[in-house]
Amino acid sequence: MAIARTLDLPEQYLQEQPQPTTLTVKHWLETHNDWLLIVDNADDVKIVSELTPLLSGDVGVRHLLLTTTRAKNRELCVQQVEIKEMSLTEGEDFLLHRAVDKPPGEEDCEMARKITRELGGLPLALDQAGAYIRETQCGLADYLERYRTHAPKLMEKRGTLAMAHDHPESVAKTGLLSFENIANENPAAAELLRLCAFLHPDNIPEDIFTKGAEHLGDVLAPVAADVVELDDARRVILKYSLVSYAPTTKIWSIHGLVQLILKPGMDETAQRTWAERAVRAVESAFPDPEELSNWADCERLLPCAQTCAELIEEWELEFEEAAHLLLKKRSMPKPSHCMSERWQFVKKFMVKNIHRWQLASTISLNCIKPKARISKLCLCMSKP
Repeated sequence: MAIARTLDLPEQYLQEQPQPTTLTVKHWLETHNDWLLIVDNADDVKIVSELTPLLSGDVGVRHLLLTTTRAKNRELCVQQVEIKEMSLTEGEDFLLHRAVDKPPGEEDCEMARKITRELGGLPLALDQAGAYIRETQCGLADYLERYRTHAPKLMEKRGTLAMAHDHPESVAKTGLLSFENIANENPAAAELLRLCAFLHPDNIPEDIFTKGAEHLGDVLAPVAADVVELDDARRVILKYSLVSYAPTTKIWSIHGLVQLILKPGMDETAQRTWAERAVRAVESAFPDPEELSNWADCERLLPCAQTCAELIEEWELEFEEAAHLLLKKRSMPKPSHCMSERWQFVKKFMVKNIHRWQLASTISLNCIKPKARISKLCLCMSKP
């Protein structure tokens, strides 16, 4: 109806007959050129199949711009541009424009960069922060302090100006609506998101789900143990852009604000349950660090192991897997990136000196601490 009014079509007055109006608008688009049609929140794939034929005009220019919260939807057979997090510079400029009337000083710029970093560069979160700062006149520094102590509550505050003119929902409500849709479509996918809320946000190896499946509860456990079912759960989550996934490394990542939104939605008992499940699952996936061949896998899991160590302390978890995970984590050499480089050197050395390696491999190294193991191994292999 709004398009009919914009085009000044007679059908704009047919308030009770939307179908004829829709057909008339479609006919106008088919018979005219040099137009741009923007369809916001086009989450339904059927919209694409109905609108793309409109672009086949013989003369002039026709453009169709679709926006969707489901950026990972591969069913959309059109050119896709994913809107990613803002850089520190982009976030600084955007936030200052949104929140500050006067020309910003260096201190304002620095605070805007810090807020951008805290919010992970999420555009909606920055827009919401700017609206809050402008309406409350709390200032950038005070907002940063409030966020660090009251983040969940702040993420629920959209601001009256923003609600009237921009995206009407807060970060918290937007995230929870997506989560509810995921839960309705695939309950196991929602459980998977809850688990991710208790792991390291930027580095979650999929091994945690598959190798720790038995610890993940009645809903998620059978799905995590079945590769096809896990694929389907991942598909549903990716459709709502709440996580990212790297197929080559099988690493998941979840935005820190999504974690921030999901945790307060659970009561204390549920949070404790998921903390325990996270620890048990990570321990199951974490291989024996006493074996050199496991170090690469250990390093991939180390960020989540560190997060679990914090959970163990926070929730005072006392069970066998928690103790085992802490022991495994403490057995890892530090810094990990240095040891990774040394391990690469050792592997190359082994290839060149395979006959010596076979001799060295007969030497028992079980009593040697992990940090000394590479040095001991190289010493054995360097002997003629």
